[in-house]
Amino acid sequence: MESAAILVGAVVCNKALGHPEWVPAWISFVVGVHFFPMGWMLRVRRFHALAAAMCAVAVGTAAIADVSHAWQAVWLALPGYGSAVVLWAASVAGLRGLWRRVRLSGQAGVTPFRR
Repeated sequence: MESAAILVGAVVCNKALGHPEWVPAWISFVVGVHFFPMGWMLRVRRFHALAAAMCAVAVGTAAIADVSHAWQAVWLALPGYGSAVVLWAASVAGLRGLWRRVRLSGQAGVTPFRR
């Protein structure tokens, strides 16, 4: 589903709208949206924050590039680097949470993983 949305959006941006520079922002948006159902299915609330941040990067790219009449490099660089920062931050937050649970697991009755 996600791959199809990316492909269709890329074709629409390139062919129908004539704006291939929009494709990276579209990909960032679609990847962000896919974390909403994933968070619900896996019961990981942190994925909802990740989804919102990824979508914000995509929408922010469009807003910044449109207002500043930026050159194509903003459309290409901002979604990539912005998404990378968001994904790395989410990874660090997840690892910190796991590390905290592992440290607490030495206490009586506490396990490092959720049941």
